[in-house]
Amino acid sequence: MPAGLARLVHAGISTVDPQVRRRQVLANIFAGIAALNASIHLVANSLHDLAGLMPVHVYNAAMVVFLLLNHRLHRYGALTAAIVALLGIGIGHTFVVFALGTASDLQIYFTLGGFILFLVGPENMRVFAMLFAIAVLLLVASFFFAPEMGFLITDDVAFRKSLSFQAQISTVLMNGLLVTFALTALGRAEKALQREHARSEALLTTILPARIAERLKSSKDRRIADQVEMASVLFVDLAGFTPASQSMEAGDVVRYLDGLFSRFDGACARHGADKLKTIGDAYMAVGGLEGEPRAGAVAVGRLALEMMDIIGDMPPLGGVQLAIRAGVHAGPLTAGIIGDMRMSYDVWGETVNIASRMESHGQTGRIQVTGAFRQLAGSDFLFASRGEIEVKGAGLIETWFLTGRGDDEPVVTGQ
Repeated sequence: MPAGLARLVHAGISTVDPQVRRRQVLANIFAGIAALNASIHLVANSLHDLAGLMPVHVYNAAMVVFLLLNHRLHRYGALTAAIVALLGIGIGHTFVVFALGTASDLQIYFTLGGFILFLVGPENMRVFAMLFAIAVLLLVASFFFAPEMGFLITDDVAFRKSLSFQAQISTVLMNGLLVTFALTALGRAEKALQREHARSEALLTTILPARIAERLKSSKDRRIADQVEMASVLFVDLAGFTPASQSMEAGDVVRYLDGLFSRFDGACARHGADKLKTIGDAYMAVGGLEGEPRAGAVAVGRLALEMMDIIGDMPPLGGVQLAIRAGVHAGPLTAGIIGDMRMSYDVWGETVNIASRMESHGQTGRIQVTGAFRQLAGSDFLFASRGEIEVKGAGLIETWFLTGRGDDEPVVTGQ
């Protein structure tokens, strides 16, 4: 809106609370429209009968000044200006109804009492109820106690018919505007809520597997804990990342990891594995959590092989062409959601520990797997024996290198 009009609309408002500010803006707009209306009546009534309607002229002039200064009351409370304006208009309009009589139908304006809710807000329902009850009482009092022709220019029937026509047309228009405003605001709020819901849904499925997110939404206690009989766990670490990144700008390092891990995420989705988390430059994924151990093992194996291809396509980091070291193990584990503020879906158990050891005890550029995974994955992949290695906490374990898919030639060479 134009700068001058914006200053009028926001006059006297200093609060930073968006809800209070919105109510006070509406109060200023309401006071401005009411002042304009009083000015128009002052001019029109003066032209009609300057002397005979003098008390009404004085009222309209006083009301214009009162409403134009109303914004100064915002400093005394969130609703002070609105309440004072409403009470002043209510009392003053009652005077006009008694002065010009019920034949003018000016009492119909009291039926706009529902508009008060826009000025005080549904969060102040008690205040609204009080002011609305006053509007109803003034309407009833006008019907029962105001004289039909009032006490000013009582013989001017045409003037009263003109006022009646204006009042009814104005009331119809204002009711239409109020309903339109309310429904438009409701429509905007619903659309905003839908957008926020879509964002929250997208965020939830970003940090949690889709099926876990669905279970979480339907869970009464928001707790998920599963015992998985057989799953395949993959750990991947970027060999050489730390020294390569030490001399680089933080933004460049983050962009590199974002590009790499985003491609890893896409590979997870394509093969049907579940990404669990990243820890620094390490990446963790699991297959078989849905109760299909062999399908999960195949998904993890194909994912690990594609990760080897992806890192080979990545540009150097700090002049160093990075490689990955991967480890896989299959076995039972516990899976579930922990935390409330920053919840995460995680897995625990000896299977996870051994998979981590397969990565840490592995070789750069190789995917080291246990016999349990090799047996579960079967003929879908090619393996090269590494022999037994000493694994902390587990003793001697016979391991293999995953070298390719069963229908391909080996694709990974040792270093």
